[in-house]
Amino acid sequence: MVLSFIQMDELWSFLNKKKRQLWVFIGFDVDSRFLINFELGSRTNHNAKKLVTGIKSWLKGSKDTVLKITTDKLAAYQNAIKTVFSDVTYVYMQVVKRRKNKRLVTVKKCFVKGSETDFTGKTQNTSYIELFNLTLRQRTSYLCRKTLGFCKK
Repeated sequence: MVLSFIQMDELWSFLNKKKRQLWVFIGFDVDSRFLINFELGSRTNHNAKKLVTGIKSWLKGSKDTVLKITTDKLAAYQNAIKTVFSDVTYVYMQVVKRRKNKRLVTVKKCFVKGSETDFTGKTQNTSYIELFNLTLRQRTSYLCRKTLGFCKK
């Protein structure tokens, strides 16, 4: 399998009545909708690096193929991608979401490596991995929430 477009994200859950946080780091191939790798643990640089190292083991493309990577603005991804993919040709974009009072206010694109011309079409997002996270959360009892949405009033 040749990987050309990868999205990475993490989702939060808890263990033992919210006393211990659990983070699930996920790497996802957009073209085939294939879950490449996942890591369980805390939200640290170490777990992000383990995720990216596992994804690199799936890379079998030619040297001419440019790998597109999109993530959210977790600094651990940027550090891990920079160290693990040092010998791989890639372009990297972060989707930065700003919230105010639990509402999404702005979404900005930050091109870490590469430019807007490298991400053509519908590739300037993390929507595929976010949809996968929702599906995973709905269908896995340990990650399931009581409701998808809530209302305070």
